[in-house]
Amino acid sequence: MKPKVLVAEDDATIRGLLRNVLATEGYDVVCVNDGEEALRVVDAFQPDLILSDVMMPNLDGVSMVARLRQRGSHVPVILMSSYLRRSPLASVQLVTKPFDIASLLAAIAAALDQRTNCASNPCRASQPLPAPGTSSLRH
Repeated sequence: MKPKVLVAEDDATIRGLLRNVLATEGYDVVCVNDGEEALRVVDAFQPDLILSDVMMPNLDGVSMVARLRQRGSHVPVILMSSYLRRSPLASVQLVTKPFDIASLLAAIAAALDQRTNCASNPCRASQPLPAPGTSSLRH
C-alpha cells in the first residue's frame, strides 16, 4: 500500500511540482489550496503525512496543525516556509523554501519512518500548540 501524503499549498506551481514528484516517488497524493481545505479532506483521505505551507489564505499551516492536534490527530506534519528558519512547533519539522527535492524527500521518508515507530505509542508535542486562529501568520 502506498503511503498517503496530503499537500496543502496555495501556490499552484509548487503544488503541481510536489504532486508530480511525490506521485513519481510512489506516494498517493492529494493536494489542497489551504489549511481549511486540508482539514475538510483529512478524515476521508487518512494521510500518513501532511506537507503544508505555513503562509496560506483562510487558515495558515500552524493553525491547521493546532486544529488537527485538538481533534486528536497525530499524523506527522512537515511545514514549508520561505519566511521562517525554524519551526514554530516543537513536534513539526520545517523545510525552508526554496527547497531541495532530495532533502524534502528524505524529510518525508524520515517522518514516515518515525510514524511507524510511534504507531503503538503516539508521539506528542513537547509544548502546547497555539489555539486555532491565534497564530500571527497570515498570507
